[in-house]
Amino acid sequence: MFGALAFLAGVAAVMVLRKGIRLHLLHWLMFCFVLWGGVSYYWSIDQEHTLERLWTYLQLLIMVWLVYQWVDEAKALKSLLGAYVLGAYVSVFSTVVSYFGGEAAHWHRYSASGFNPNDIAIILAQGIPMAWYLFQAKWGGRLKWAFFIYPFLAPIAVALTGSRSGLIATLAALLFVLWTAPGLPIRTKLACLVAGVGATWTGISFVPVYSWGRLATTGTELFHGGWNYRLSIWEAGVRSFAKNPVLGVGAGAFRAAVEPFLGTGSASHNVYLAVLVEQGLVGFVLFALILAAAVQSSLQLPTLERRMWLVLLGTWGVSAFAHPWEWRKQTWILFALVVAHAAALVSKRKTEILCSDRGARLHKGSLPLQVPD
Repeated sequence: MFGALAFLAGVAAVMVLRKGIRLHLLHWLMFCFVLWGGVSYYWSIDQEHTLERLWTYLQLLIMVWLVYQWVDEAKALKSLLGAYVLGAYVSVFSTVVSYFGGEAAHWHRYSASGFNPNDIAIILAQGIPMAWYLFQAKWGGRLKWAFFIYPFLAPIAVALTGSRSGLIATLAALLFVLWTAPGLPIRTKLACLVAGVGATWTGISFVPVYSWGRLATTGTELFHGGWNYRLSIWEAGVRSFAKNPVLGVGAGAFRAAVEPFLGTGSASHNVYLAVLVEQGLVGFVLFALILAAAVQSSLQLPTLERRMWLVLLGTWGVSAFAHPWEWRKQTWILFALVVAHAAALVSKRKTEILCSDRGARLHKGSLPLQVPD
């Protein structure tokens, strides 16, 4: 409902303000990806879920356009990043409340109300580079310290989820903090040390032994385990892909595709494999180009912003190996924000250069100042 209202408001604002529609290469690639997913309905092995997935993709496409259309300044982009972090704070506290209330979602694993522990762990991990960037950019006034605390608080909530993929994503996200730490003032480094020690003590004191034990098996599960039967699912997905390599089985039809091999339907637990199986090589190439457009946009940014987005995209890329997030809002909003950020800063630089050139021409053509004796 809110998405529909936002879309109507965005279209109305474009008409009233007579503002041209802004589009990026990313939008055309996403449009082609969604269009290909819609066309796959005609050969889908599960047409009902293909229609459902298409409707989701259309909503996500509208969201991406709205972000790019109206986030044309760095200040607006920082506001959206701040909104994400503050929303992640709600999930952190909800996870802690579920722990103290004894509301385990899955076998002593805790999460924010209504969320899967693995999903909420990735959502919280993605907020770490955003928060640290906003703190270093000195944005948000008094909220600056809330952004400072978040990278130390979020890992505690991730530990409560017991999510091994969430742990890997969190470690990847914390690379941004380490990457930028050498350039911090001494006082900030001391504050980081105190916060780090406090977060470590809190995690050891309050996170259950079961959660730490599960997280401790991450390396074993990664190199020698079956990733909670994910390997069996991925093998079934590969066998399905081999039967329909070019066109795929239809958007949203992964469960139906692996059912003959597993005896039951299952989520893909892997973005890349899901796209390959559902939309074939054609869809996978389009999705790869979407990723490339996002990475290329991040490379256009100044050093601090570039590092943040590379770590964020890397965090998402690692998470995508264990989560079917090709249709999730967190994926598409990430791509939308990075191209919007690059476009806003590039536009700002062009404006500054133009104003500088005009000022130079005016100064060159002006009369010399006459100073009386």
